[in-house]
Amino acid sequence: MIVAKLAGSSREDCATRADELLQKMGLTHRKNAYPHKLSGGNGSGWRSPGR
Repeated sequence: MIVAKLAGSSREDCATRADELLQKMGLTHRKNAYPHKLSGGNGSGWRSPGR
């Protein structure tokens, strides 16, 4: 959501969009998890493309 924030979206709009995406992907239970704390399958979607 960093891109949305840099584009001028409010913090609330960014948080709402993030929640929508987590719900769509079925990951609402992982909302506060850091990428390194996720399992391999969950974490792979959060890694940057070069890794």
